[in-house]
Amino acid sequence: MKLEHGVADILTPEISANENINKPAFARPEFLSMYEISGQDEITEHSLVRYLSDKKQDQKIKEAAGNSPLLLEKKIIDSLKDERGRLIRAGLAQANLEIKIVCAQMIYCAFENERGKLIRMGLEQEDQETKRVCARMIMYVSASERVELIRMGLEQENPDTIKACANMIESVSKNEREILNKKVGKIVKAGLEQEDPETQSVYAEMIGRAPENEQEKLRTKVGEIVKAGLEQEDPKTQKICADMIWRAPKNEQEKLRMKVGEIVKAGLEQKDPETKKMCAKMIACAPENERGKLIRMGLEQEDQETKRVCARMIMYVSASERVELIRMGLEQENPDTIKACANMIESVSKNEREILNKKVGKIVKAGLEQEDPETQSVYAEMIGRAPENEQEKLRTKVGEIVKAGLEQEDPKTQKICADMIWRAPKNEQEKLRMKVGEIVKAGLEQKDPETKKMCAKMIACAPENERGKLIRMGLEQEDQETKRVCARMIMYVSASERVELIRMGLEQEDLETRSICSKMIRYAFESDRKALLELAKKNLGDSIVEPRLYEKINVLKDKFSRKQFPKDGSETFLVGGQLKGKTIIRRIIPSAFMAWQKMYEDCGLWKNEGFDYVPVEPIISYHLNKQDLVDVYSGVLDLSLADWEILDGEFLGELNRDADKIKSVLRKQGVVHGHDCHSGNFCLRFFRDENGQVDFTKKPRIYLIDFDQAISS
Repeated sequence: MKLEHGVADILTPEISANENINKPAFARPEFLSMYEISGQDEITEHSLVRYLSDKKQDQKIKEAAGNSPLLLEKKIIDSLKDERGRLIRAGLAQANLEIKIVCAQMIYCAFENERGKLIRMGLEQEDQETKRVCARMIMYVSASERVELIRMGLEQENPDTIKACANMIESVSKNEREILNKKVGKIVKAGLEQEDPETQSVYAEMIGRAPENEQEKLRTKVGEIVKAGLEQEDPKTQKICADMIWRAPKNEQEKLRMKVGEIVKAGLEQKDPETKKMCAKMIACAPENERGKLIRMGLEQEDQETKRVCARMIMYVSASERVELIRMGLEQENPDTIKACANMIESVSKNEREILNKKVGKIVKAGLEQEDPETQSVYAEMIGRAPENEQEKLRTKVGEIVKAGLEQEDPKTQKICADMIWRAPKNEQEKLRMKVGEIVKAGLEQKDPETKKMCAKMIACAPENERGKLIRMGLEQEDQETKRVCARMIMYVSASERVELIRMGLEQEDLETRSICSKMIRYAFESDRKALLELAKKNLGDSIVEPRLYEKINVLKDKFSRKQFPKDGSETFLVGGQLKGKTIIRRIIPSAFMAWQKMYEDCGLWKNEGFDYVPVEPIISYHLNKQDLVDVYSGVLDLSLADWEILDGEFLGELNRDADKIKSVLRKQGVVHGHDCHSGNFCLRFFRDENGQVDFTKKPRIYLIDFDQAISS
């Protein structure tokens, strides 16, 4: 296979999804080296075949794009392989649910001839999550055991467990597949007879696993369920059923979508804000030619949350309607709604963009005249959407707001204004920072702990040469929360002060303060790290370049979980357990995914552009969900270019040149990223040595991420 070929071209007679690419008779495709990521698992037969299997959905994703625009684990790993089975077995026998799930996730680490017994043991548990995890482990057993385990899984009561097992059917022989598919058909038929719409929706997802000659009848049943569900008065039930429409017969879908349109219209006319909001979320399931009208109706509501939901629905309308809806959204009173619409401007043509940017400029100017600092700060965030020749004047106004706000006595107001300093003119920022330094010093001398804490949070906005002194002052306080805030501020002091402050923090009595300071070791000089690590009595490993994904959300590595990451735009989920630090889930609209996939799969393009790897956020796996959105399992990289710039890291000149080149390639390919392609949209991946340690002597690779708003021409 030639290197200029990529993932997009390998589903050919040369290799099928059931072949073993590691067989001596088959040479590992050379192009895979373009997708390897230092320090992460090598691309295996399983991961490649899984990706190829995912590609079978490409036509459905294309159609959807056309129809709509949405600590035990370590012990097991570190143990000798012949010990792993015993450890997993012991864990599955525990009463502790977390231990059961972690052990179930590790079944693949045991000897192959032990995995089947371990999966059976897991499927016999009462806990449904353990069962589901074990069902997903069936892919790791030998072909001879797979059929029996799938059959055992299909006999479970929980639909999610059944679904996980049904998804394994493709991995067995054709004859066995036909038998199992018939069983799935009966299960789905019975499951669709249940009364709970949420349960029915899971069974509906399995229709594609039933025999082909039974699928239409099952889809007809789904159509009946959707029709009946849409007649209910509960908006949540209606939403679940609306999301099932694409599984109904094609010739019934339009009529069902029309019914959804009626529901949304009626719901938006209700007084209950929760009903309005839930109905607004169904707009993507309404007929495409009605979505614009429904969004307009939603934007005319008094309830601000409904307006914000409708603003986010603009991505589901046709390009011809988008401009008018963005304009209407920009005329709203709520700054968050305006901001959501302003963020859609990149998706329209250049000429329309210029007109809309001018409108944003006027809106920001008026918004900065309001009296509430929190509201002003939202408008200040939109300055970058105003025309370039108007931005400096707007920044001058921000400077005046910050100056006045810092004169107030309320620490919260002072903090909001301090956070706006970087949006003020550059030549005014230092003077404003000096004022912040005075406020922090005075606040830390107060008795009120809330005042102390709020002022400590402003240290990063004080002059750099004063921050160290202020942090020392904070670490000497009796209030533990103030100490913790100050410990987090260490990253904002000069490198020359950092070591002393980290050491001071590591000597605190408060465990959490010490823990926070241990994470600051990444910011110390390399020559000082060893002594600091000894003082901390822990090995931080790769945390020096760890991404900031997990700073605000507690996702455990010893517990499987999925938590939504707070960000504007599309949904992103952080995954716990063994996948923490390796995988996140991005939920994006099909058209955006197709643009991302286009740039990811063409390794030949990137090779011709001088790259020895594909500089695009890694796609590990993906599937089209019941909402016609693509759930993308993407690889976690290291910190962002923006964070590396804050640290004044090495190779910045070269990395920024690489970033510019990546943006240039996208432009040439007719792909609009949808964001500003700023340094926050680029992540680095550092090389690891044979021990898995970061090698700072080599220039890291840079990757463009966040394709949730991408558009491909």
